[in-house]
Amino acid sequence: MEGLEPKVLIAILSVLSAIIGLLAAIVGRKKVIEIRHVTENSGSSYNTHEKWFDKTGWLIFWTIIFWPVGIYGIIRSRRVATGWKIVIIIFFLMVIGASQS
Repeated sequence: MEGLEPKVLIAILSVLSAIIGLLAAIVGRKKVIEIRHVTENSGSSYNTHEKWFDKTGWLIFWTIIFWPVGIYGIIRSRRVATGWKIVIIIFFLMVIGASQS
């Protein structure tokens, strides 16, 4: 990769990080425990509000459109396994390091 310009290298690394983020969002999902609240008066229940980073569709969207937000969402997500989060952080740090040189 010696002949590539720095801008091209950064673009390639950005695309690779987005792909890893997508894989983590799709493949490395965990089950989220559903929490229900029962009111004493009505006996009805409702689901707690699910955050955007716990929704696979939003993770994919933000990883493609603006990958720093996608990476943040993957790290905060309860659906992505811890191992995938570590891989994403390491790769993200490698991208930042490569863009600095």
